[in-house]
Amino acid sequence: MKRVLDPEYPFKYFEEISRIPRKSFHELEIADYLVCFAEEKGLWYSRDAIGNVIIKKPGSPGKENEPAVILQAHMDMVCVREEGSSHDFLQDPVDWYLEDGWLKARGTTLGADDGAGVANILGILSEPDLVHPPLECVFTVQEEDGMGGANNLDYSLLSAKRMIGLDGIKEGTTVVSASGVIGGQIVKKLETAAGEATETAETAEYEIAVFGLVSGHGALGIGLGLANAIQVAGRLLYRLNQKFGIRLSFISGGTVAHVIPKECRAAFSVGQSIKEEEIIRFVRECADEVRQEYQETEPDIRISCRKARGSGSEAYAAGTGCEIYNAGTGREAHNTGSGGVFLTQKCSDEILAMLYLIPVGPYSRKQSDLTKVEASWNLSMAGLSDGELRLWYICRANYPGNVNELANKAAAFAKIFGAEYQERFHYSGFHVSEDSPLIRVWEEVYREKTGKQLEKLYLHAGLDAGPIFEGLNITDLIVVMPTVLDVHTTKERMDVESFSRTYQYLKDILAGI
Repeated sequence: MKRVLDPEYPFKYFEEISRIPRKSFHELEIADYLVCFAEEKGLWYSRDAIGNVIIKKPGSPGKENEPAVILQAHMDMVCVREEGSSHDFLQDPVDWYLEDGWLKARGTTLGADDGAGVANILGILSEPDLVHPPLECVFTVQEEDGMGGANNLDYSLLSAKRMIGLDGIKEGTTVVSASGVIGGQIVKKLETAAGEATETAETAEYEIAVFGLVSGHGALGIGLGLANAIQVAGRLLYRLNQKFGIRLSFISGGTVAHVIPKECRAAFSVGQSIKEEEIIRFVRECADEVRQEYQETEPDIRISCRKARGSGSEAYAAGTGCEIYNAGTGREAHNTGSGGVFLTQKCSDEILAMLYLIPVGPYSRKQSDLTKVEASWNLSMAGLSDGELRLWYICRANYPGNVNELANKAAAFAKIFGAEYQERFHYSGFHVSEDSPLIRVWEEVYREKTGKQLEKLYLHAGLDAGPIFEGLNITDLIVVMPTVLDVHTTKERMDVESFSRTYQYLKDILAGI
């Protein structure tokens, strides 16, 4: 056991959780772990068909008859690894380490979102002498991929009308507004060029890649001016089509629904009469424009172009703004039979226009504070497979009517190009009073411990708390979480001292309500 952290609670549980694979839709082992925990502690528990676990603990002496409170966290984690990593999220433990007061992971996401929340709840359930009201502890699945756990929770098993969410991003904060989310795919049937000229000596095929981007959370980072690799690739491809008349044959970008994609790779064919140096020069010019546009937010953005292997060329477009792509680090060189398709010119043109025009980023901001995004779109994944183009497209808004409006716009946009927007998940946001009873207790605890004022966050992101808030008609809610930076990326890290302090805050809050 890699024991380097103290005190025993809740670090013991974070260490144990980190050894259990818990990718969304693969939470069987972590659910087993929670059930075993409840059985060992002699606590009431329920586990449903999709893996949600509820554990209840009676109130401490003198508080048995007080209103119950929900403690909530999600079991799953975003699974992102660095390029070249062999980590298998379905069986390998997170290889975390401690550096300068921060918990980090080697080559992958850390899973503090929301392993920290799960560990805090298990610590509370384990300590025998804590003062607290009756606890209804909810551990949900699939939070990072559609909120399927919270949306399908059996609310009849819960009685509480107040809730503490253990899923956030910053110590000393609570969330007073979280966004509703509609996630889905823009799907377009591919038209292949069965009756037209196919790839012959009359065409040449090229590959482009966009990589080296910062990336980030698809909601929390959406207003930071970061580049979207799929959008950048779409821009380049559309410009190439305008200039030379190309046909798309392959595109693949992004890996996770709630992340701004950091890489995208594509392949296209073009007439042999177009000289190779013309293609490379034009891509270099476009790449320079992109680099200049994102020079402040994406200093390491890279764009490559080269002729496909077997076409008589090896390395292309070296120089400012357009660098050599080493195919060995990603998808191998694309050529006929390696997964690409030969589309009709009409179908290719429609796809390229759609990738060029698709709205990405903030749709609106709060007029009273323009740093806060109110509604947004994120294009998170793209790919051609099984005769279809699929684009994962996520709509977020902090007001219910707005998120429905964004989804309607997505559907109308898709229809223009002979595609459709297929909703895959839909979950609610929430708004709470900034002067609720729980918030007043949380403010007092934080002020006593630190001398600081509790920060009340307007969060442009979805939380499991949203569906639960709506499903149970919750009247009071706070969020308690340590500082965890760069969630949903391989730079994710958690402040160890903040983790320890937050656990103490939680104990004091429970004693004070």
